[in-house]
Amino acid sequence: KLKKIQEKIAYTKDLEKVIDILISALRNFFDYSVASSMIVKNNVLIFKAYLREQVGNDYIGSVEKSLLSSLSEFTQNLPGKIDKKFSGVALDNTVKLTYSSSLHLPLIVKNKVVALLHLSSTKENLYKDSDMENLRQLIEIAVFSLNHFSQALDVESDMSISLLQNIDDGIFMTDNKNNLLFINDFAKKILSLPQDHVG
Repeated sequence: KLKKIQEKIAYTKDLEKVIDILISALRNFFDYSVASSMIVKNNVLIFKAYLREQVGNDYIGSVEKSLLSSLSEFTQNLPGKIDKKFSGVALDNTVKLTYSSSLHLPLIVKNKVVALLHLSSTKENLYKDSDMENLRQLIEIAVFSLNHFSQALDVESDMSISLLQNIDDGIFMTDNKNNLLFINDFAKKILSLPQDHVG
């Protein structure tokens, strides 16, 4: 089962997609009422919850509060905007339970907490140390894949820049707002720009 998860994550650089794969996989390993995640992405917090059992807003609010509290311990200046996405069983506000058992762990990529995963249940004392270890192993698979893919992209990017820098044609790149992102030495020469011009 772990190998299949690793294969699904291996070439995915989108953190949100990786988290979705992990949340989906948790069904095969753990008993829970709700599996949740919180991700910082593009100056927005994305709070997702997959409801396996019917719970209400009080339950979801407790999970969200716990994740925000933990994330604020790791990250300064949390975005103020929170996008909330729920899937699975529909919320039922007549259910007034909150969670009695939970565990959550951070996803750390390049020494930075980028997300939190949270499992919770209405059952008391559900999670044991072995569950924490199993969740940690799942997260390690995701972190390894994200770090490995990111390093491969960095190497490829460095090689591309080196190639473009040494080509005997003038090359420059801009973004969609015409901000200069890159200019090679030959283009600087053609445009009579100083060689120390940044780009």
